[in-house]
Amino acid sequence: MDLRGKRVLVTGARSPIALALMQEFINAGVLVWTTDSVDFALGKSLKGIQAFTLTASCRYDNQTYLDQINQQLDDFKIDLIVPTNEETFWLSRGRDQLKAPLFAADFATMAQLHHKEHYAQVLQDAGLLAPHAYNEPGPDRILKNDYSRFTSVGDANLDQPHFYQEKITGKEWCLSLVAEKGQVLGAVVYDKAFNFQGSSSVLIKNHHRPDIVNAATRLIEHTNYTGFFGADIMESAKTGGLYFIDINPRATSGLVLFNADFWDGQPLRVKTPRRTDLALVPDFFRHPLMTWQAWRESKSFFSDIGVSWPTWLQIDQVWHWYRYGKQHHVNLRQASVDDIAWDGEFN
Repeated sequence: MDLRGKRVLVTGARSPIALALMQEFINAGVLVWTTDSVDFALGKSLKGIQAFTLTASCRYDNQTYLDQINQQLDDFKIDLIVPTNEETFWLSRGRDQLKAPLFAADFATMAQLHHKEHYAQVLQDAGLLAPHAYNEPGPDRILKNDYSRFTSVGDANLDQPHFYQEKITGKEWCLSLVAEKGQVLGAVVYDKAFNFQGSSSVLIKNHHRPDIVNAATRLIEHTNYTGFFGADIMESAKTGGLYFIDINPRATSGLVLFNADFWDGQPLRVKTPRRTDLALVPDFFRHPLMTWQAWRESKSFFSDIGVSWPTWLQIDQVWHWYRYGKQHHVNLRQASVDDIAWDGEFN
């Protein structure tokens, strides 16, 4: 995907993924502006960006948000909008109002893939495997909310719309890819053995799994997908089948392995493994030898990223999310996306 010389607006500057992408964009000769609705976003401190701008919340003041994005597109003569977090849904929904192309799938596709039950129909139409869904609890069934994020097994809210999903046991993998008009441009597959509280992976190491990439490619072709895409895939211990147990139609952690070469039009050359230092620490107390080995064979997520005092930046951001959560009566992880999350509103 050749972005050399392009003027790009990266939204969702709060996320570490945005930091990694922007750094590689800059390395590839891309002119980068970035924006978010919080002024303590990590991306604000990245060296080499043209500017950081503050917007309204895309969730709570959507029209103002779209108007402000359009103003930035005009002011900075932006060629492409690259969303990196859940603002992707809101931008896709408002695509007709935007004055520049958006690197994201059409809203109808994103909305169905984001729904934890309805995505299965798209997979089945593409000839792929997904767990069965049920209305009632039962043996080997997992409670899930229709819309959720950062969840582990059993982490669901009965007060919100929910269903029960068939429990598939086996080896869990994660996939991150970039696609354009139904063509996979680059993909990485990583093990989910190291994770934070059962959800986000904290060690990103590419594994050669062409079967998993080929399965995802069928879905990308079937939906004519454009943008970033992530999935959790269970390799069944019983049958060896690849079951898509969750889909995220937006940027996910594996994109940290995408090298600058990819963004100037060359084939993907995957980076060495990356780790999230602070989140990997709890794994040490459960699996000290494995964690130590993982630590030795990987680099920090912030390696080669142009920010000073990255640990302090993360702590400072967590402190701000803690205060936000107290004010709005949500937990820490919910606070980090509360103002950008899309949970089926206006669907």
